[in-house]
Amino acid sequence: MATLLPLPGDAPKQYIDWIKSKGAQANFAHGGVGTNSHLCGVMMGNVLGFKPTFVAYRGSAPAITDLLGGHIQMMIVAVGLLRQNIEAGKLKLLGIGSRQRLPQYPDLPTLSESGLPNFEAGSWYGLVAPKGTPHEIVEKLSAETQKIFADPAFREKFLDPAVTFSIASPPEQFAERMRADLAKWGKVIKDANLKVE
Repeated sequence: MATLLPLPGDAPKQYIDWIKSKGAQANFAHGGVGTNSHLCGVMMGNVLGFKPTFVAYRGSAPAITDLLGGHIQMMIVAVGLLRQNIEAGKLKLLGIGSRQRLPQYPDLPTLSESGLPNFEAGSWYGLVAPKGTPHEIVEKLSAETQKIFADPAFREKFLDPAVTFSIASPPEQFAERMRADLAKWGKVIKDANLKVE
């Protein structure tokens, strides 16, 4: 994930200071109430102590168009969707939402490093099985999944090179991550009193 702003300046802190000074005048694009991009924006506002104006879009493409046109000031979206605009110098990355910096952008700080302490909003995918599935079957599926994702040919063909993948954590660790994220995002939703209309 990355926050992008079509604004002058180079230091992430300049952007954060600008965002805080704008408050509700800062338009924040998202893909709908409760989407990852929306919840990240709410959490960012909570960390910075302001409430931006949220603007919902049907997909990333129209939001990116408005970002390029200066109609919105910020959004959080997967880096891969904006690589061409980033490389062309049309947009600037403010920071990465994951815990670690991306190898493709080693000089780009995480949002946590840029003044949003403890901000972490990386995406993850996982396989789940019905409750009561025998432990040996779960372990077998986990081991086979790790083999597939560790295969360089698979990674080159199917995985976005602009994304850092932490491959196949053990089932217990994945379950703990799910529980932690449910608690974290549940609090964001509850505190902001978000409801799907």
